[in-house]
Amino acid sequence: MSSQPIKRLGTNFVLLLGIIFLVLFCTKQKEVPIGKNSFAIFSDLHVPGGFEWSNTAWINLSVRITDMSGTPMNALDGQPLDLLDMHGRRLQRMVVVSGKVDFSVMLDKNKDKLKIFSPVTGKMVMVSAASSKVNFQDTTRYPASYLDLPDSDGDRIPDIYDDFKWNSRKAFRECFPADGFLPEGDSVNHSGGQYLYQIYEDLWPVMGDYDLNDLVLASKLEWVKDSNNYLVSGSYIGKIWAVGAYISAPYGLGLEFFKREKESLIYLPDGSVSLASSESFTHLDERLNNGIVVFDDVFKIMDPYYNNIGGSWGVSGIPKTVPISFTFRKGSRIRNFEVLPYIFCTSNPTRQVRPFGTPPTAYADMTMFRNADDCSPLSWEWKAGRRFSSPLKNEEAFYRTAKNLPWVIDFISSDYKVPVEKTSILEAYPEFQKWAESGGTENKKWYDYPDLEKTISVPEEEAKRL
Repeated sequence: MSSQPIKRLGTNFVLLLGIIFLVLFCTKQKEVPIGKNSFAIFSDLHVPGGFEWSNTAWINLSVRITDMSGTPMNALDGQPLDLLDMHGRRLQRMVVVSGKVDFSVMLDKNKDKLKIFSPVTGKMVMVSAASSKVNFQDTTRYPASYLDLPDSDGDRIPDIYDDFKWNSRKAFRECFPADGFLPEGDSVNHSGGQYLYQIYEDLWPVMGDYDLNDLVLASKLEWVKDSNNYLVSGSYIGKIWAVGAYISAPYGLGLEFFKREKESLIYLPDGSVSLASSESFTHLDERLNNGIVVFDDVFKIMDPYYNNIGGSWGVSGIPKTVPISFTFRKGSRIRNFEVLPYIFCTSNPTRQVRPFGTPPTAYADMTMFRNADDCSPLSWEWKAGRRFSSPLKNEEAFYRTAKNLPWVIDFISSDYKVPVEKTSILEAYPEFQKWAESGGTENKKWYDYPDLEKTISVPEEEAKRL
């Protein structure tokens, strides 16, 4: 037999083995289900257009007081009306004006039902959280007992319904996340165990390793309104849950305040928000209208130092808490507001990172957009009174890649275990991938199911106290 057929036979045999190997390899890959890390890296994710990378959403509900036939009426004018969750916790209290109340609250998207409740008449109606308009049929007029109730501060809100019965400038408390706040009684407690977690990848405009632990921030907001439903003051509590950034490249954190009207944010006139009290390192951001710098260098305020990122370089520690109190300018007539964060390089504050769909601050370096992995717009207009939809979506969104991937993700939870340094969130949280690729419709509580071998728990004593 000639050597030529033998060579061809050997070649064919090698090709056959190669084909068998590929078939077996591909079959094995296909057996890995979605949500079980079928993608090795974050950049391989495929998410639907319009995905906002958040489990929070604004609920805007316009309530009209009517009789049983649906005819508008002013029977409840001047009385408080509450928006409750299904556990009876008060989300917002507003005074009825001209037969109408406009509730506006940010909630966990997992809430699908809410309640409208009159604490005066006891009437309660259950509504869908997706509703935008609803009639509240309650023909009860002021009972004589309501008109005779004590009103110690003379603000037209009887003491029993007034969270500040000795202060005529203040009437109602609200908080976010809204948990642990029951409407009954004179004593209220907003603390609860829920936080808004914001997890950052700080290498923008480069994608980075997506362990999303460069900064993990847990925060709460509380604010006060008067008897006319206008904002008076508020407070912010930020907890530095974890810091995976290098000490040689520190960053700071700022907050920008906006007026909220339903689906829109509005730039406020300069001086609408003032700092009332804070730590010595917190100050107004002089480069920004209505901005507060929480800290300029995260490492200078941590004593003792910690990072809570695990690995051989990990240092465990109780998160640093930063409290801030602020006031709204009298006469500003703001009923709802929103605070949007920004982190910035300490050495170059114009280099910033913000949540997906958030426009840049007025002093951000716009020449950095559309560099590396960023695919944001190249221009924006900052002007008091300007209104824009929030969050921005699709091609209008800032701080996104060409595949609509973010540098910041936020969610409401009572705890969060931090991915070990250099461990992708896809590995640390096996349900994350399906949540992202479904546009948030599946695995809605992915953050409740960490891989305990690839995540770090924050010290227990901190998780139990506010």
